[in-house]
Amino acid sequence: MLNKKKVKKIFNDNKIQLPKETLVFLDSEIERMVNKWAKKCKSYNIKRLSIDLIGYIFPKTSNK
Repeated sequence: MLNKKKVKKIFNDNKIQLPKETLVFLDSEIERMVNKWAKKCKSYNIKRLSIDLIGYIFPKTSNK
């Protein structure tokens, strides 16, 4: 689920080592977050999550 190359590059660019087991942990955390967002969409009966509806899963986010 996680773009591991991109994540590793970001950490590497910031001079932070990222062991494989940490990357695996981050991947599972991201997957849990995405599942939570999908469940929120379902609870609001959102069939297609457009940018205009993103506030339902990220209430503190503004798309301005």
